[in-house]
Amino acid sequence: MRALKMLLVYLSISLLAACGGETSGDTVNGDDPNGSDTTGMTDTNVPSMELPASHDCTISNEVLDGNQLWVREANTLIAITADSTTFDDNFGASHRVLEIYNTETCEQVAREVLPVNVSPDFPYFLAEITYNNESDLVGIRGARTIYIYDVGNQRLLPPLEPQYLSARASEDAQSGNILRLEVWENYLIGFAEDEGTFAFDLDNADAPAAILPIAEFKTTETEYVPLFAFSSSDGKVQLTLPAYNRNTEEYSINALYPTPQDINTTIAANARNNRFIVLRKTDANRSAVAIDMLNRELLNLPADVATQPTQQVLQWARGRNQ
Repeated sequence: MRALKMLLVYLSISLLAACGGETSGDTVNGDDPNGSDTTGMTDTNVPSMELPASHDCTISNEVLDGNQLWVREANTLIAITADSTTFDDNFGASHRVLEIYNTETCEQVAREVLPVNVSPDFPYFLAEITYNNESDLVGIRGARTIYIYDVGNQRLLPPLEPQYLSARASEDAQSGNILRLEVWENYLIGFAEDEGTFAFDLDNADAPAAILPIAEFKTTETEYVPLFAFSSSDGKVQLTLPAYNRNTEEYSINALYPTPQDINTTIAANARNNRFIVLRKTDANRSAVAIDMLNRELLNLPADVATQPTQQVLQWARGRNQ
């Protein structure tokens, strides 16, 4: 329905510059429970059809808060549950039963038991945010593993594991636990303990591709600041410096521009782990773009500095507060 993939719209509007939310049990695809569009965008070529305002289906098994999602357009209810078949004598309830219901008939159309991920008492969770208009993809996060349920084709895709630009060293048993997962159209973005942000392009659901940052500044042994360049259909890019707040459980994409830009994102391998990153616009002047990775901000370069060679731009960036 959209000319651009929704993530790029998401990155380009200030309303969603810092996002956080919970998986809803009664809405998906950006609609509120009353059927109105909350994205600020309108589909002009879609036939008008009245969507149901509610459903009467109930789930008999144990379900954690936020672990059921109604895909209203597809008349599909998705839930992660625990039942007697997954009960563990040592750990108790194990929330890893994926249940799919047709909300027109309330018939269960699919059931699949997900494998134990680290420990039986580590639940699987539905993605905290699910926004789909071009596709019906729902994210499921385990402790270390990710699944995608393709609602349109009624299938569970093969498991994914987060991938990063540089190798990660485990700090303790919690390292690598996935704390956040969001699906925006055909993009999946998440955050893992001590390992940071990861992303996947789900455009080809049969072969999801990891999206690696173009730079990554290591601030401590377990803290990384990644710089992502998400491409738009016209070849432009949106630069982002994502951040996850553990206290508020909010995830911020932190887009550096209101809209995608013409920027060359090529960075030498030996320059990727630095506080200051310099890129070049693709205009005739090849104007510099300077980014402070530590403070997660785009620097406002003076006009006479933006036209200087990279080393001079870096020198200005390092000395601007001295």
